[in-house]
Amino acid sequence: MATEQQTAKRYAKALIEMGKERGAVAEMGEQLHLFGGLFREKEPVYEWFNSPLVPVTEKKQSIQNISKRGKLPRWMRGLMDLLVEKHRCFLIPEIVDQYRIMADELLGRVRVGVRTAWEMDRKTRRLLEGRLKAKWGEHIDVKTKVDEELLGGIVVEAQGMVMDGSLKGALRRMRAHLGG
Repeated sequence: MATEQQTAKRYAKALIEMGKERGAVAEMGEQLHLFGGLFREKEPVYEWFNSPLVPVTEKKQSIQNISKRGKLPRWMRGLMDLLVEKHRCFLIPEIVDQYRIMADELLGRVRVGVRTAWEMDRKTRRLLEGRLKAKWGEHIDVKTKVDEELLGGIVVEAQGMVMDGSLKGALRRMRAHLGG
């Protein structure tokens, strides 16, 4: 039996193929991301669509009503109808994540997470982004976060790699080297 992640990957792959046919991979990804935000666990919409107490017909009617108001692209309505019929609305957050991963690869985008012990000023951020573009190319999406536990320095994460230039990381490496 397929895992939830494998099942979500199949839905995401079908959506990627649809996006490629329409020349709209990025646009569909943005729409899916916005819509998927409503379906994060513990959100009321997530709970309602995943409730066994709410009849499938009521869920489908809700999708149709939203679609009629022009708030739901046709492709998304089809996806939602299918997920409701198969009782798989709980997969939406994972479908969104899998779509993003596939779209990034297809479009040559690299998502970079940067943690610093302090808030970077605009000049420092531009300098850092320039260096990241030199390493990964022009299509990067940099998300920064302040993490005071780093004590100083910076940690960059992208494409499964972690580059730890933080003081906390240096102390950890020194302790390991000294056998402590």
